[in-house]
Amino acid sequence: MKMLKVEQVAKELQLSVRTVRRLIEEGVIPVHRIGRSVRVSEDDLKRYIASCRQV
Repeated sequence: MKMLKVEQVAKELQLSVRTVRRLIEEGVIPVHRIGRSVRVSEDDLKRYIASCRQV
């Protein structure tokens, strides 16, 4: 499982790091906390992106 840093998630979503951190704090994007580090799994990021889709 590949884990992404907050900065990498922001780049992937084309959002600011601040916005991604807010989404994490609100519990919208699930994270793994390893010590003081925060990581987002690629699978969780894909699920988040899929949940944002509107038809």
